[in-house]
Amino acid sequence: MFWSGLEQVTGTVIAVNQAVDEATLAGVLANGFRALGFDAFRLGCHKKDWRDWVQHPTLSSGGDAPEARPWHGAEPDLGETTDISWPGPDGRAAWLQMLCPPGGKSAVTIVLRNRPGTVSALTVEPASDANPPREVIGALAIIGNAAQLKAEALGLCAAGPAPDSPLLRLTDKQREILLWAAEGKSTSDIAGIMGVKERTVKYHFDEILRKLQVRTRTQAVAMLAKAA
Repeated sequence: MFWSGLEQVTGTVIAVNQAVDEATLAGVLANGFRALGFDAFRLGCHKKDWRDWVQHPTLSSGGDAPEARPWHGAEPDLGETTDISWPGPDGRAAWLQMLCPPGGKSAVTIVLRNRPGTVSALTVEPASDANPPREVIGALAIIGNAAQLKAEALGLCAAGPAPDSPLLRLTDKQREILLWAAEGKSTSDIAGIMGVKERTVKYHFDEILRKLQVRTRTQAVAMLAKAA
C-alpha cells in the first residue's frame, strides 16, 4: 500500500541535499519534521560519546538548552548516557527526569550510521502523545541519514579527511556524490536525491576517479572509508 507521506519525505530529502549552509539545512529539517508531526529535533553527527551528543548537537531546532527539554533517549546504552555530569548532587536523577518526565511526551531517537568509535543519532519530539507509525520511523531514518551526509558535505561534522588527503581535491558536490555512493546508492538514485540529471552524476564521478587517481567507484568509496 502506498504511504501518503512518501512524497513529503522525498521532498524533504531533496531539499536537504540542496541546502547551501547550516541555517538552510536546519530550516529544511525543522519544516520536514513538522510535516511528519514533530515539534523539535536534535541531530548529532560523529560525536565522541553520548555526553558529547547531548551537549554539542550538530544541528537542532534551537530554543532551550538540552536539559530544559524532555528528550527521551532510546539509545542502546542508557547507562552510559546517564554518566553526564549535571550540576548539583541530584544531577543523575535530574537527567533521568529529563528523559522520562511525568506526563511528558517521549521523544523518538534514531541511531544513525557512524564512524567507528563515535555516536550519531537523531532525536525528534512528537507534537502529540500518539505513537508514530512504522512508516514514519523509517522516514525519520532516511531523513536523518540524508541530513548527516549533507552535514558532512558542508563541513559541519568535526571528523574529516587528513590535510594531505586526495579527497580534499573534490568539490562539495563531488564529495556528496561519493558519500551517497558509499551508502550504496546507484547513479540514478543519486541523481534523484540531488535533483540533477544522471549524466551530471556520471560526469562528476569521472572527475572523482581522476582526482583520486583510482579506476573504479569501489576504490573511490574504499578511499573515503579509510579516511573516515
